[in-house]
Amino acid sequence: MWQNLLVWDEHLLKSMNSVIGVNVALDWFLRIIALYFIYAVPLVLLGWWFWSNYTKKAALETFLAVLISWFGFTRIISHFIWYRPRPYMADIGIHEVIFRRPDYSFPSDHAVVLAALFTSAMLLGYRKLGWWLLALAILVSVGRICIGVHYPLDILGGWLLGALGSFVVCWLRGPLSKWLYGPIIKLMRKIRLA
Repeated sequence: MWQNLLVWDEHLLKSMNSVIGVNVALDWFLRIIALYFIYAVPLVLLGWWFWSNYTKKAALETFLAVLISWFGFTRIISHFIWYRPRPYMADIGIHEVIFRRPDYSFPSDHAVVLAALFTSAMLLGYRKLGWWLLALAILVSVGRICIGVHYPLDILGGWLLGALGSFVVCWLRGPLSKWLYGPIIKLMRKIRLA
């Protein structure tokens, strides 16, 4: 069954990657989405902290969910459980759009971060923001498959890990509020950053 899933994964990747090289504008558009839209994440978090009506605790909770998912779960899986090389390293006939350093493909860091943002926003009750973040996550994820830097399962795994990180942080909201968020917010107010 696992082998069949990997075959399906490769087939779907090749199908989505087949749009590359057909239209220069589409290649350019997919490259921008896949590579540069992730830079909206720090802007979202900074906006959440400094200029939004959302609470500072919510911003910290979301940031922590991203960190746990990205630097915790992702690193453990990619370095100790399953190292999966990127599709263009597998010599399966992928059209390359960019040069990337050889590193792990599973799970997708981009998908992990965006899923943690989306899930945290939804768990905190910020539905409108959550739907915008979901749209961003879908765009970036599809773009990364199309340009051949991730298999679809890399994206799916990233979404699951990002959501898991958000659920863990949500589950620990009480102790984290008391021992982490409260002192950080107090310090930030003292130095006039909150």
